[in-house]
Amino acid sequence: MKTAVLLLNIGTPAAPTRSAVRRYLHRFLMDARVVALPIWARVLLVYGFIVPFRAKRSLRAYQAIWQPEGSPLSVLSQALVDALGNQLGPLYCVKMGMRYGPVTIETVLAEWWAVHPPERLIIIPLFPQYAESTQGSSVACVMQWLAQQKVIPATHVLGDFFSDPDFIQVQAAHIAAHTPVQSIERWLISYHGLPHRALTVLGCDVVACERQGGCPPITETNRFCYRAQCEASTALLQQALAWTVPSKTVFQSRLGRLAWLSPLTEHQLVEWARQGIKNLGIVCPSFVTDCLETLEEIQIRGQALWKAHGGVCLHVVPALNATPAWVTYLAERVRRLSEKI
Repeated sequence: MKTAVLLLNIGTPAAPTRSAVRRYLHRFLMDARVVALPIWARVLLVYGFIVPFRAKRSLRAYQAIWQPEGSPLSVLSQALVDALGNQLGPLYCVKMGMRYGPVTIETVLAEWWAVHPPERLIIIPLFPQYAESTQGSSVACVMQWLAQQKVIPATHVLGDFFSDPDFIQVQAAHIAAHTPVQSIERWLISYHGLPHRALTVLGCDVVACERQGGCPPITETNRFCYRAQCEASTALLQQALAWTVPSKTVFQSRLGRLAWLSPLTEHQLVEWARQGIKNLGIVCPSFVTDCLETLEEIQIRGQALWKAHGGVCLHVVPALNATPAWVTYLAERVRRLSEKI
């Protein structure tokens, strides 16, 4: 094996059972890059409050979307691994490593090293926008594992790609291909949310941005501001798609009572439904693979919320998953990174 290609994603429970969901939530929420609290406070919060109260609801959500083959995220991720491996050819070995399971980053790396270390390692975090709790945590996990090895191959990491023109073209074409013939009155562009604290530690004035209705253009100062990257993603997609109807950036998946990025997706759904909007389109650009947040939170609960308040049609654009254009984009990035090593 000359080049190992490690795709990174967050993860999923191994099974739709109470014990598996609790185990997954514990591992996920005990990550200091996800819940940024001292260890004693994190243990108290996660083991004493969040998991005991959230596990049952999370279990129902996973059971609602579970497939005979397994978790949708695992199934779709394997399809992406297979398609990318086929396109890259025999000189590359492609695998998916999940930050919190079921097949962890450490497990995948150990399997490679047990045979022999690759000549090159290319790391592809599947997160268009940068966040410490996603790309930061996943890449740090890889680096921590490598730091313990005697052989460390030439390594390259693909950074955030939210503004890459080629990626925008792939995503815009995908959205256009899944836009229904019937008229869409408005679009929601829904990103995974983050607590304000995750951005303020980077020097971002989140409250001021939300009060002013948006972040300033990206510069060196706010280059890694997640909210600014999301807004930039929306602007680039709007431009590429030439939408003539209103659209809005929103944030989903809020956890707990701390201040999170706003406006919230669920609040905007209710507001527009009550205003008489009947046909709404929604796309989730921060998720390149369909998962709990897109399949259950948006397609099931979002649909129900929309219709309960007077909406008629909520058209959800699927994630890129293993579509040919997305696979080709990743293959081209892998080859470019290989040439740099």
